[in-house]
Amino acid sequence: MNCRYLALAVALLVACTMLVRPALALTDEEVDQAITKMQNYLYSEQDKATGSWDKLHAQGSDREITGPTALVVTALLYSGESFQRPEISKAIAYIRANDPKGTYTTGLRCHVWAHLPDTFLPLLDADVTRLVMAATEETTIHYELKKGKGWDHSTMQYALLGVWEGAKRNVRPSEWSWQAAADHWIKLQREDGGWGYNSGGDSRGSMVAAGLTALSVAQQELHRRSAKPNPAITKSINLGLAWLDKNFSASTNPGHGGHQMYYLYGMERVALALGHKYYKNQDWFESGAKVILKKMNNSGKVGDGPDTCFALMFLSRGRVPVWITKLEVNGLNWNNHPNDIYFLNQFLSDYREGELNWQVLGLDRPVSELRSTPILFLASDQAVALNDEQKAKLKDYLDAGGLLVANPDSASQAFTTSMVRLGEELYPGLKWRPMADGHPMVEGPGALAASQGVRTLNNGVRDLILMPGTDLGMIWQSDAAHTNKAWDFAVSLFVHATDRGVLENRLVPRVEKRESKSASSQMTLGRARYDGTWLPEPGTATAWATRVFNRAGVELIATDHGIVKPAAKQPAAAEPEKNAKDQPPPVLDLADIGKSDIKLVHLTGVDALQLSAAQAAAIKEYARRGGTLLIESVGGKGVFAQNLEVQLREVLQTGAVPIPPDHSVISGAELSGGYDVSQATYRRYSVLNVTGVTRRPRIVAFYVDYRPAVLITQEDLSLGALDVRQWGINGYAPDSALKLLTNIALYANKSQLAAVE
Repeated sequence: MNCRYLALAVALLVACTMLVRPALALTDEEVDQAITKMQNYLYSEQDKATGSWDKLHAQGSDREITGPTALVVTALLYSGESFQRPEISKAIAYIRANDPKGTYTTGLRCHVWAHLPDTFLPLLDADVTRLVMAATEETTIHYELKKGKGWDHSTMQYALLGVWEGAKRNVRPSEWSWQAAADHWIKLQREDGGWGYNSGGDSRGSMVAAGLTALSVAQQELHRRSAKPNPAITKSINLGLAWLDKNFSASTNPGHGGHQMYYLYGMERVALALGHKYYKNQDWFESGAKVILKKMNNSGKVGDGPDTCFALMFLSRGRVPVWITKLEVNGLNWNNHPNDIYFLNQFLSDYREGELNWQVLGLDRPVSELRSTPILFLASDQAVALNDEQKAKLKDYLDAGGLLVANPDSASQAFTTSMVRLGEELYPGLKWRPMADGHPMVEGPGALAASQGVRTLNNGVRDLILMPGTDLGMIWQSDAAHTNKAWDFAVSLFVHATDRGVLENRLVPRVEKRESKSASSQMTLGRARYDGTWLPEPGTATAWATRVFNRAGVELIATDHGIVKPAAKQPAAAEPEKNAKDQPPPVLDLADIGKSDIKLVHLTGVDALQLSAAQAAAIKEYARRGGTLLIESVGGKGVFAQNLEVQLREVLQTGAVPIPPDHSVISGAELSGGYDVSQATYRRYSVLNVTGVTRRPRIVAFYVDYRPAVLITQEDLSLGALDVRQWGINGYAPDSALKLLTNIALYANKSQLAAVE
C-alpha cells in the first residue's frame, strides 16, 4: 500500500477511535473540590468592613441593594456552610439593616430566611408579604416592588421562588393566588411548549425552567388533596417537559445563549419539583456539572457577576443523595399523585436534617441506573400489565438487591390483585405475607402500625416487594401537618432500606462497572441446588464476578440459577445449534458435585438442610479431590450454615476451625489480585446486635489434606456484595464482603482437582 494512503488510513482510524471514546465520568470528589474552591472565592470577595457582596453585581445597585449579598449567603448556606460562621453572620446583619426595594432581592432574601432557625421566620413572613403586595391579580410583578409597573417571567420566577420558600416553612399568605399564577403560565405558554421572557419572543430554556417550576409549585399548593392531577396543569407541564426533551443543553441556555448559570440553577429547581433525571437523554446534573467545572477558573470563579453563586447552588443541591425512584410506566396511570414523593422527600430531608433527592425513571433504563436508588416506588389505580421485557428488567432490579414499594392509589383492588399476581409470577416459590411482629420496620424507628395492612414478598432473607393496604401516596401528598401514621411508614421505610440513613452522594456509583479489558483466565462458580430455597440471592454472582474480573482479570462464570425469564425466540430449524461453550453452565445438583471439575461451589440457604447420604458423600468426595465449597447463611439469618457444620463434622471426621489471618483466604497472600482482609468491616447491625464481633473475619473451615476445603460463614457475604442496606442483616459491609469473596474465588482457582476415579 502507498505510504501516503497508509498514513491517511491510520490517521482516520485514530480519529474514529477518539470520536467513539466515552467521556470520562465526573466524580463526586471533583464536585466536592469545585464547591470548596467556589466557597473560598466567594469569601475572598466579601467586603470585610460591611459584610457585603454587593459589588459582585453592580447593575441596578440602588434597587437591588443587598440582593447580591443575599444570593451569596444563600449559595453558601446551600453548600453546607453554617449561618454562625462570622462572615455569614455579618452578611446576615447587613441584609437585615437594609430594606429591600427590588423583586430579585426580596425573593433571594426569602431564601436566606428560610434556611435559618425559626427566630428568622418573622423576617421571612415580612418579605413574602412584600412580594404578595407588589403582585397584580395575575401574580405578575416587575423589577421594583410596585404594582402596575409591567412584568417579565424572570422577575415572576424569583417572586414565586421566594413565596415557595415561605410555603416550605408554612408561611403561606392568603392574598397570593396560586390559581392566578397557574392560569398566567398556562395562558402564556407558546405553541412549541416553551415560554419566552414575556408575552412575546422565542422560547428560552431559562424561562421554560421558570414556567415548569411555577406550575409545579402551583400544583403542590392547589391540589394537595386531589386524587388525580389537575388536567390543565398536567397538560402544560407535559408540553414544557417535551420542549426540554427536544431542546435541552447543558452548555448553553437554549433559545437565548446567555445567563447560562442562571438557567442551570433553574433546571435544578425543576428537577427538585418534578424528579426527572433525563432531558434529551442527558443527565441534567452530570452534564451541567461538567460544564460548570470546565468554566471554573483556578481561583473558583465561574463566569461573571452572580454566576459563581448559581453554579455553587446547582452543584451543592444537585449532588445530594438520591434515595428513591418513582417508576414511570407507559400506558399506566403511574403519576396520579404527582407530589407524593416530593413531599415525602421534603419530610425525610427534615427528619434526617440533611437534604435528599428523588428521581423519575422508566423501566427502559439499565438496571445499573435503577439500582442507583435502594427503592423503586410504583403507584397506580389500574391493574399493572408489564410486558416480558419490563418484567425481566424489574426482576433483574430486585435480584440485584433492590426493593419495590407498590402503592395502590385510591386503594385500588385492581392494582393490588395485579401486583400479587406479578410478584408470584416473578418468584414462583414465594408467597405474600402480612408484615408481622419481629420485622425491622415494625420494631425499628418510627414503629409501623399494624393497621397499615402492609404485605411483603420476602425471599426468607430480605423484602423484595412491600405493598401497603392503603393509599400512602395520597396521604404523603395531602397531609401537610404530618398527622397520619403513613409518616411512620415513611420513616420506617427509609431507615430500613438505607442502613439507617447510610447514603452516598448522587455521583457515587452504587454498582461497580465492569472494566474494559480482556480476561486473563476463566473459572466457573458452581451454585448447588437442593430441595428448598437453594439460591435466595441469584444476583450475587454478577457483583462477585465483576469485582473478581476488575481486580484480577479472571472471568467468573456462574452456573445457571434457573430463574424464569421471558422465553427467547427459538432459532429457525435450518440454523445450526450453538456451540456448547456458548451455553450457560447448567444447574449443579448438590448430590453431583463429587464428580464435578468446578473448582468453587457456593452453597447457600437460610433454614436447616438435612443432607442425604448422596449429598454428604458428594461433599466429602469433592473436598477430597481438591474442590472448594463455600457454605453461607445468606443474610446471616437462620441456621443453614450452623446446621451443616454440625453434620459435616461426622461426614469429614474432623471439626471446623477459624481460618488464620495469615492464610491467603484472609490475607490475600500469594493470590494475584488478592486483598488483605485481616481487618474486616461488619455491618452496623452486626456491630450493635451480634455478640463477639470484632474486626477479624469469622469464617471457619474444614481442613482436608491440610487445606481449607469447606469454608463456612454464618455472617452474610451475598447481600454485602450486592450492597443491600436493609436493616436486620448480619454480615460484612459491602467492600469487605467483596474482598473476601474475591480471595475465596482466587484461592479456589489455584486448586488442582484430581481426576474422577
